[in-house]
Amino acid sequence: MTVGPVTNSTEQRRPHVVIAHHYMWPDESPTARLFSDLAFHLADLGCRVTVLTAREHYMLRLPELRKSESHRGVSFYRLRGGSDFRKGGLRRLIAGFVLLFKWLLKILYLPKADVFITGTDPPFSSWLAALLKVFGKAEKNILWSMDLYPDAVIAEGLSSETSFKTKIARVLNSWSFSKMDAIVDLGECMRRKMNFRRSGQSLVTIPPWAPYEPESIERSPEAERTRREIFGRARIALLYSGALGRAHEVGIFARLAASLALTGQDFCVAFCSHGPAYIQFHSKVTMNSWPVKCLDYEPGDNYLTRLAAADFHLVSIKSQWSGIVVPSKFFSALAMGRPVIAAVPENSSIAMLCHRHDLGWVINDKNLDSVVEALRQILLRPERLKAWQIHVREKYHKFFSKRVGLEAWRRLLG
Repeated sequence: MTVGPVTNSTEQRRPHVVIAHHYMWPDESPTARLFSDLAFHLADLGCRVTVLTAREHYMLRLPELRKSESHRGVSFYRLRGGSDFRKGGLRRLIAGFVLLFKWLLKILYLPKADVFITGTDPPFSSWLAALLKVFGKAEKNILWSMDLYPDAVIAEGLSSETSFKTKIARVLNSWSFSKMDAIVDLGECMRRKMNFRRSGQSLVTIPPWAPYEPESIERSPEAERTRREIFGRARIALLYSGALGRAHEVGIFARLAASLALTGQDFCVAFCSHGPAYIQFHSKVTMNSWPVKCLDYEPGDNYLTRLAAADFHLVSIKSQWSGIVVPSKFFSALAMGRPVIAAVPENSSIAMLCHRHDLGWVINDKNLDSVVEALRQILLRPERLKAWQIHVREKYHKFFSKRVGLEAWRRLLG
């Protein structure tokens, strides 16, 4: 498939790209933004783009979206997925299979896709892509793997590697992967975790770019006001902002906050999240009198203002989830020009990127005191923080930005 500007002579043979993902524009969730960015970019390049998605929003309980509409040259078809997606576990998987089946029925009535691109939400979406190849409804299949299944189910404690259902899922995954022309992963750790037998597929790493890419590292007047409201007079502000769930380790950050509090009032640690796990964490903060501020999550412009208000961003992933998911907040921090303090395994992609490009520190209980001391040294030489922030933003735009990611997709599609 060749992508490029549309002319009168090419209008009738525009490549048809079908993209299937649970959440898309106008949803504001990180993966919805990624897949929507790709859809609009391909439309701008001259492709005929059809999107299959759901009618509900990811997080906000807003009215259902319209069944179909066109926006920026992209045709959106939305089917009802159901509220069980938010309940997790088996009910989420069943709701996902129902949505995949609805998509399959819809695709059967659409023109054949030159390229079919699917993600991993709903789980096991690659099975749908494989069926389309069998039915002759897709010429080329590409899987954009945002997380891994059944690995996520195992990490969540809902199954085991030796269970019958896991073995069946592995077999079906191997079959569906064999029907892929290309598989896009998020990093080295995820690629190792996939561990499947290749049969001619292209394997490409395209890191997930940040949903928002500010023009500079400087704080706006509004961000300065937000900083004072959240962090008070602290000279170094540390922020955890985004999802907090079973995959995230945050206890180390509470211990970091306690250690920093012993040094005086120069540091402040704040959390901004949502969901049941965050409510439990908030209760622990109150019960144990941890020196951590807990804020309600605010989307949109308020979210961006909070990101800009901090000096460092906190990211985490538990060891059993390493390679299965990649926290989107990591790339959002880099786009802001904010170094990260990452509670991640040393063999994770985030740890390797931090070390390779000097993007932040990897923290654990063994080096907690060293990180505290390094932060104290930043206080003594604040110009080092400014230089580091400039460096982080430059590395983001060189290796991880939206421009870099979309160009990688253009090369992949030919």
